[in-house]
Amino acid sequence: MKNDYHPNMLGRALAVSKTPLTIGMIMIEKGNPFFQLIHSGMKEAISQFRDYPILVYFRHINGVGEEEYLNVLDELENNVNALIIAGLQTKRIVEKVNQIAKKFLL
Repeated sequence: MKNDYHPNMLGRALAVSKTPLTIGMIMIEKGNPFFQLIHSGMKEAISQFRDYPILVYFRHINGVGEEEYLNVLDELENNVNALIIAGLQTKRIVEKVNQIAKKFLL
């Protein structure tokens, strides 16, 4: 193509989408430097797509409590169509994530 232009397929798909991409992002320990870097990187990436219908719900959990993690998943379940998660992989959490994922595929 002239000037080596290549269309951004993600950008094109988001631009024509009638439904915003809503992402739930769960990270552990708000004060953890590792997760602070991830949070900052995600915010920077989102700013590059500010012209597209993308919403990100950041949720931090304290420590590694299964109940708190499940509560955050319950909160996000009907408000997102994608998840980015870090942390626990207990049987109940895996089952909950799989349950939410099935809704994304419908």
